[in-house]
Amino acid sequence: MNVEDIIRELKSSGLILRTHQVDGIQALLNWQRHGHGGILADEMGLGKTCQGIIALTILSSQGKGPSIVICPLSVLEHWENELL
Repeated sequence: MNVEDIIRELKSSGLILRTHQVDGIQALLNWQRHGHGGILADEMGLGKTCQGIIALTILSSQGKGPSIVICPLSVLEHWENELL
């Protein structure tokens, strides 16, 4: 599974990623490919959770991991709900 597959799958269900969200997913995957981490950060409400979940889904489908998600306690329950 890659970013294009995910975009196609989301689009077929009526969901569309914005350009900055696709760029964020690709950045996360590039960091992993080069063996280092990074911090995905921007203003509130621009889709970091969505980008993170998609990147984790792609990495998991490739048998890569484990991964760690660091987030404020105020959004921890949201992450749990989205990933489970």
